[in-house]
Amino acid sequence: MTSATPTESVAAEQPAPGTGRSSLILLNAVFRAIGDVGSKLATAVLALLVARKAGASEFGVFSFAISFGGIAVTLGQFGQEVVLIREVARDPRRLERYYSDVLSSKLLLSVPVLLGALAVAALAGMQEHTLLVVALMGFGFVFDYVIGVPFAVFQAYERVGLIPIVLITQRWVTTALAALALFSGRGVVAVAAIYCAGSLLAALFAGQLMFRKIARPRLRVHVRGALSVTREAIPIGLGLVAYLVLSRVDMTMLEMYKPSAEVGQYAAAYRLLETTAFVTWSVNTAVLPTMSRLSPTSEPTVGFVYARALKLVLAITVPLAAGAAVLASPIIALLYGAEYHRAAEALVILAPTITLFPVSSLSCQLFYSQDARRVVGLTYAAVLAQNVVWNLIMIPRYSLYGAAAGTSVSEILVACTLMVLSRRLHGRLQASRIVAGPLLGSAAAAAVMAALSGSLALAAPLGVAGYLLVLLGFERIAFPDDLEVIAQFAARLRYRGRAASATTTNA
Repeated sequence: MTSATPTESVAAEQPAPGTGRSSLILLNAVFRAIGDVGSKLATAVLALLVARKAGASEFGVFSFAISFGGIAVTLGQFGQEVVLIREVARDPRRLERYYSDVLSSKLLLSVPVLLGALAVAALAGMQEHTLLVVALMGFGFVFDYVIGVPFAVFQAYERVGLIPIVLITQRWVTTALAALALFSGRGVVAVAAIYCAGSLLAALFAGQLMFRKIARPRLRVHVRGALSVTREAIPIGLGLVAYLVLSRVDMTMLEMYKPSAEVGQYAAAYRLLETTAFVTWSVNTAVLPTMSRLSPTSEPTVGFVYARALKLVLAITVPLAAGAAVLASPIIALLYGAEYHRAAEALVILAPTITLFPVSSLSCQLFYSQDARRVVGLTYAAVLAQNVVWNLIMIPRYSLYGAAAGTSVSEILVACTLMVLSRRLHGRLQASRIVAGPLLGSAAAAAVMAALSGSLALAAPLGVAGYLLVLLGFERIAFPDDLEVIAQFAARLRYRGRAASATTTNA
């Protein structure tokens, strides 16, 4: 077997002639989107199966376990990956230090806390059935955080195409096995056990893929190094912890005040909301390494990349939010059945979050890339306090609708605050360039979908067609240079295809 020469290997990594940084960001965003869409689709199928086969009460237990377990291990996602991505993107030689330190930090900050939370829950009288589901999902989340370390390496090296290989395999194998368990009469305990085992195997697979494709950093447990990384990540981690708690506290508080069936109704709407998060993770994955190398005075500026990324996430999420608001009832009825009719009303209230969350998250990446991290933590902490107070007042009165409204209000506060406070980093933004096309296209799509709301099979595709027609027509007239990025992206894809074909031929 003949391997490619060093010259050929280097050539295969070079950008296609005539392509730019924006098209590379888009390419990496698409790779991450493939992984996230594939995995989120599998996760959504799993949630639907649990909701339909186990019923609203058991689905409520499962959703509560996700929320409680996620909060218990939240320190395992304390911003360590952001530190690794930022530092290794600036200097790949730093991988040797940061890989094991980040991995050790994650395990030290998650496993002991999870065990303590389970002990407290048991002493407080949590039902054994619920406690077991919480424990299995909690350890599954720990292994998910371990997967995030090689994923961060892929991102720092801008080899994001490796992420879908792990994500899609993990989620669909887990979903298939969980489906078999549910259809054979087993309940949510079996589903949680399958999820936990699948996450562990995926963590091993991701590490092996990194060793083969990227680098082979030494594996060691270095407590001092783990503490050092944790200190670096504290400003980031506080923001991430506050966000994670903010995203789960409504479900947990709803369980405290209302029956599990109400939690299941809210979870049905919230899971659909979460399936749109692939847009955020995809763009964040693509832009963080690039923004880490830039500054407000570099060429191009970090503000230029931020504005292009902001336009990208709005172009995708504004029509999604419009569709969720207009077609909530038929979507919920199709996916969950008539039993979940209250979830449709909650989804309408949650719809703005589909657009607001990506704006907030992208602004966070801007702060992280420029080592201006305290603002994010303080903002999320303040809004978390507001959200808890809101839920204490509104959930007892309005149940899941109060929780949904609290989520949307909190996202408005976070997005607006971070946009204003990040102005010194991104400079003045050209609002018409960023929002005009997505808003005009979404208005057209909403009109089409509202007129055809009685037939989801017609409303959805014709709404998408109307959106694209208006958006592309407007951009071609008003901002043709932005459309050029798409042409560069296509050229880069063709170049990657030719390089892959040449490698296969030489093998």
